[in-house]
Amino acid sequence: MVAPMTRIPMIAKLLGFGGLVPPLLLIWLHLTPNPATHDIAFWGVVYGGLIATFLGGMWWAFASRLARLPEGIMILSVLPSLILFVLLVMMFSFSALSPLKAGVVIGAMLLLSPFVDRWLAKRGATPDWWMALRWPLSIGLALLTITCGWLAA
Repeated sequence: MVAPMTRIPMIAKLLGFGGLVPPLLLIWLHLTPNPATHDIAFWGVVYGGLIATFLGGMWWAFASRLARLPEGIMILSVLPSLILFVLLVMMFSFSALSPLKAGVVIGAMLLLSPFVDRWLAKRGATPDWWMALRWPLSIGLALLTITCGWLAA
């Protein structure tokens, strides 16, 4: 029997926290006096949404490992993609949504996402170290996404 891994693997730490670099870079570029970077922080909002859709895929995969398929989690796992799609259509096609409002919605999704992870973790569907990584990454990316939306507004 293999002992459970309680430490976050270094590669997971590096890749996870490395995922905070794109919005940080976009914020820095936005604050740089350069006309080519006008409103570049907007893409930080889109990036946050893409990561939320990635999390939905993770939930689907983790939920699929359980003996009894949790229909509620399966439904939740597709919501980030659908929500991002609606937000993008509202922003690009109808100009009915500001980047700040989209950033707040996506930031809220990211802040709430660890609760789904916690549900899955309590049922043994995630690695033992999963939650130790998810909380700081979710909070960090949520704040960066909202900041990008605020800068792009």
